[in-house]
Amino acid sequence: MNLRLLASIPEDGYAIVRDVDSIFLLRPPYDRASRIALLPNDVRDAVTKHGFIAENVDFASYAEIIEHLEMQIARSREESGIPQETPLIDALALAPPEIIREFLRRTEHELIPKRQWDHAEDILVNTLAARNEDEFRRTALDLREKLRMARQGFQRWQPPDARFKTRESESCKTISQLIKQFHRIFEPVT
Repeated sequence: MNLRLLASIPEDGYAIVRDVDSIFLLRPPYDRASRIALLPNDVRDAVTKHGFIAENVDFASYAEIIEHLEMQIARSREESGIPQETPLIDALALAPPEIIREFLRRTEHELIPKRQWDHAEDILVNTLAARNEDEFRRTALDLREKLRMARQGFQRWQPPDARFKTRESESCKTISQLIKQFHRIFEPVT
């Protein structure tokens, strides 16, 4: 696999990567859903307008790029004096409002729909504990309700494993029997 790191923001772990014929933004948590397709002009804009640092480094795999990005994050935190393991509540307490809004937006549009409910709950509980602004409290409380409803809805539609397997095997037998009967009834006469 031929991957090229075109640009990055070392302290945030954001990167622009070329993968064969496509260019995309790669950002934490580094899953497929967090990739955003970009155009070639976007790379120039990212470097000239948005604080990305131009790079031109080849990697053999996504794992290597992610390891490189995580090392950049650790190095930039070390240089700025930020402890490696800053508790989420402390980070949220110190974060500017636009970062909190982005955390809440990503919680609503990425974590909850992907059923990453424990991570979503962690962010929401810590936001409520760390921030007193009405905007953030209202949003976090609304999202906790949305999270509760998502969890309940998912659990309600999950059949018990044993019952499901039994029904599935019985359905397969029934379908198999119907197919055999169909073939017997409509078997060509010779």
